[in-house]
Amino acid sequence: MESKEFMFVIPIDPIPWKRPGQSRYGRFDLQKAVKDQLRAIFIRGMDKHQPLLGKVHLSLIFHMPIPKSLPKKERDGWHSKKPDLDNLIKLVLDSMNGICFRDDSQVCFIIAMKGYSDDPRTEILMVERKEDERAFVGMSEAAA
Repeated sequence: MESKEFMFVIPIDPIPWKRPGQSRYGRFDLQKAVKDQLRAIFIRGMDKHQPLLGKVHLSLIFHMPIPKSLPKKERDGWHSKKPDLDNLIKLVLDSMNGICFRDDSQVCFIIAMKGYSDDPRTEILMVERKEDERAFVGMSEAAA
C-alpha cells in the first residue's frame, strides 16, 4: 500500500468547536452551518476518492486573524490566546469524519500550531501511512 496525501486550505477564519446546545426539545448543533461549509471543502478536496482506511497523520496550521489592538511587535508571532488549539482541531476532525477518513479514531499523529496572519485560513496536510511503516518511537527510545 502506498501512502496517500491530501492538502486542504480552508479560506475562512479558524473557528473553534463548541459544545452542542441544549433545550427542552433536545440537543442541537450550534455549528451545523460551519460544519457544512467545511465538509463541502473536504468533499471537493477528496475529489472522488473514498475515505482513507488506514492510519492517518495530520498537520494543521491555523492562521489566526490579527486584532487591530495587537502591538506590532507581536503580529508575526505565535497566537497564545483563545481559542484553544484543541478546540480548533476538534472542529476540523469532526468535519473531516466520514469524508476524509472513516472515523477520527484512525488519526494517530497530529502536529498543530496557530499563529497570527494577515490572511486567516487553515492549512491541512493529511497523510495515510503505510501499514508496514514504523512511525512510533517512545520518548525513552528517541533519547537513546
